[in-house]
Amino acid sequence: MLSNAFKTWIAPRARALLVIWGAILVAPVMYVGIAWFLFGRTDHFQAAENPGLPWSQIGMGLLLVLVLGAGYFQRWALGGERLRAILATVPVPAAGKDRDLFKKLSPAEQSLTGLWQHYQTTMIVVWAILESMAVVGLVLAILQRDFRVVIPFSVAAVVLLILKRPQPGKFFAGIKP
Repeated sequence: MLSNAFKTWIAPRARALLVIWGAILVAPVMYVGIAWFLFGRTDHFQAAENPGLPWSQIGMGLLLVLVLGAGYFQRWALGGERLRAILATVPVPAAGKDRDLFKKLSPAEQSLTGLWQHYQTTMIVVWAILESMAVVGLVLAILQRDFRVVIPFSVAAVVLLILKRPQPGKFFAGIKP
């Protein structure tokens, strides 16, 4: 169980991470808008008759690789061995007003503060990988000249990003220093 002091220490960082996640979450929706602006504003869709390559199969393959890659990276980066190595380092006390709050934390929670940057970086990389699924969909929409192609990729990206939302409280509560 995390102390109130730790929850107070993590709250502004969690809000900043939530803003980053929100910006990444909005991107797939914007890609659908871009594809619609390019190819969907007419009554008659001008899909390429013979694109030359099986773009949908390539896109679905990339979708699978990106989903598996994001999951594997998150497990590896936030795995027990990596976290133990980070926890073994001496935590650096924060400067300014965070310094007083840092001193109120127990030694175990002080060591947990050293994990924040690693957790934040890992989650941003995972979100970027998941968001890139929508980029693949946008590229395929441009190649096929049909805005509808981007929709399943963007929906998949949004759903997976929602599933991977920031939950630092849950993450830190599950770690035994």
